[in-house]
Amino acid sequence: MSAPGEQPKDLIDKGFDLDKRVNKVLVALGLGVAAVGSVVAAPAVAVFGAAVAGGSVAGLAITENLKGGYESMKAKRAAKKIGTKVTRDNFTLAA
Repeated sequence: MSAPGEQPKDLIDKGFDLDKRVNKVLVALGLGVAAVGSVVAAPAVAVFGAAVAGGSVAGLAITENLKGGYESMKAKRAAKKIGTKVTRDNFTLAA
């Protein structure tokens, strides 16, 4: 649900949010597995947990960059639509 006055999210924005939540969960799980692996002296388990956590942290950064690019593209498209409409309206008034 969106807050009053806030536009509802489209499917792409929901996907970005889901990806962010999944990566945060994987970071927590990876750190937990790494901690357990280091306590029980299992280097393979600790390395696996650290790799999962590290990959998820990198995934969070990549998702933020992709989301920024998507929002920039969406803003450019909206500006182009507005510019085209204004230009058409001006030509209609001039005619």
